[in-house]
Amino acid sequence: MRPSISKSLNRFALIWTGLLLMCAATGKIHPHLVSDTTSYLEYSFASAEDLCTQIRTPGYPAILRVGSSLFGDNERGLQAIVILQIGLHAIAVCLWYPELIQWGMTKRTAAIACIAFAVTNTFWDHVNTIATDAPAMSLSVIMVALVANTWRVGNRGNSRGRTCLIGGLTACVIAIRPAYLFLIPWLFLAMLVRPAESALVPQKKRFRDAIRIALIPVCVVLGWCAFRGSVVGEFGPLPFGHQNMAAVTTQLLDADELAALPGSSGELGYAIAQSRRDLYGIENRADATMTIDSRWDDMTYRVVIPAAEKTIPSGIVNQHQALTKLDRDIVLTYPLRYIKWCVLGFRRGVWGSFANIAMHPIYFPCLIGFAAWVIYRATQHSGPQTMDWSPLKPIVLIMISYAVMKIGFVTLTSPPVGRFSDAGMVFVPMGIAAFVMTLAGTQTAET
Repeated sequence: MRPSISKSLNRFALIWTGLLLMCAATGKIHPHLVSDTTSYLEYSFASAEDLCTQIRTPGYPAILRVGSSLFGDNERGLQAIVILQIGLHAIAVCLWYPELIQWGMTKRTAAIACIAFAVTNTFWDHVNTIATDAPAMSLSVIMVALVANTWRVGNRGNSRGRTCLIGGLTACVIAIRPAYLFLIPWLFLAMLVRPAESALVPQKKRFRDAIRIALIPVCVVLGWCAFRGSVVGEFGPLPFGHQNMAAVTTQLLDADELAALPGSSGELGYAIAQSRRDLYGIENRADATMTIDSRWDDMTYRVVIPAAEKTIPSGIVNQHQALTKLDRDIVLTYPLRYIKWCVLGFRRGVWGSFANIAMHPIYFPCLIGFAAWVIYRATQHSGPQTMDWSPLKPIVLIMISYAVMKIGFVTLTSPPVGRFSDAGMVFVPMGIAAFVMTLAGTQTAET
């Protein structure tokens, strides 16, 4: 075995063991079932129609099925899934450590940055949850590490194989969690816009890489949508999604405005207005983003879905198509209200995720310590200082672009709060830690 491979395997084993011990010490090693878990465990592969009428994509249910088959009883299978999810995150950490060093960070800075990422909010809150939050996040971070590697090495090595691997991983992430569809445009732009210290690659080659990477997940998604279209007559990834969006858009309208929507949307809008009145006793639209956020879950499952089932009793696919038309009619009729929601919702997602980071049980004392260090440095005399930003450029570019596109994508259909937006801010702790360590190194060198 080559020394580099042996070293990587040893690093992975160390990280995986460390994460397992941390999870065991904090009670995160045992499977945790949530409301979404049932739809993954009871996913039916019995027929093509069953596949096409499920509210989940088949990626994660297939993994659960394999775990159950390999380990017999369901409890042992779920425990294996948790250990696998921890291992997947360990791979992500393991890949980023040498990549950050290759970009010019010191080993200490890279190690601290990777530790900050290792306990990121999505991992901390969901690693033992039998749902797609943690595995999709970890797999996407692995893919982004390969993007950073592509920026650095350019045309050296097997660039075609590397870009195909990135595209394949992206397709896997989307198959597990469709909320990561934003990765397709993000990848395309990431291949075109690269950090200043990237390997020199002609614009034509960048465009070719962008097309090659995006083509794989695009073909997979379109193929799945075409399959569903041929089986149930709906061209789309799922018969679910516009239920969530309708729980937002219908809150932007008064009851009489919902009933006045054109055609069949007016009938469905009237039924939703009636259900909303029965639940909340209100006729008017929500006047605050926080109100929309707080009502969203009930609006989805106690207002929109029951109203659709009552108005269109012919199955989930037809209900989803009717809600798709309803959402489209609302956005086209009241575009400014929808745009305002998107802007304010995006702002809410960003500051909400920063608040979640600040209140993390590990990040919070670190932030207090950083504040104390800043106060201490402010009382010390020092000469002019120059910090080398070069090692930080790739992580800063990834951190900002990834967060903007992920939270922006979520805001189109749902309130970007909690686990939805936390997954978009996954690189922020890594970026902050790298910045602080680089700044501290500059201060030490100057002293």
